[in-house]
Amino acid sequence: MSMNELLIRIGINPKLRGYRYLCEACMERVRDPYGKTTAIYYAVAKRNNVSYECTEKSIRYAVENMCDEVRVEKYVKYLLKEPSARSGKYANSTFISLAAEAYIRENDSRQG
Repeated sequence: MSMNELLIRIGINPKLRGYRYLCEACMERVRDPYGKTTAIYYAVAKRNNVSYECTEKSIRYAVENMCDEVRVEKYVKYLLKEPSARSGKYANSTFISLAAEAYIRENDSRQG
């Protein structure tokens, strides 16, 4: 399963700019599980000729939109963790890490 497919199944709207940035950010996390989220934002921003702030805000909007529009059960099925009890949303860094882990799990389970 590709990261694009996974994010759509989780409930990220592919029409949002943050969807593309999120795909890239999650794949960066897959390649470097211990990398800093800020470094990921800068790398994604540079590849897309946008600012760090634009990247961070677009990803945040995509994740918040998912939390607002999609039933919790749908995305928890893949992410295996509920969003913050206080805000009802995921922090960007948490979502990126959980989605990267889900991608790895999905692809490992298909291989063996």
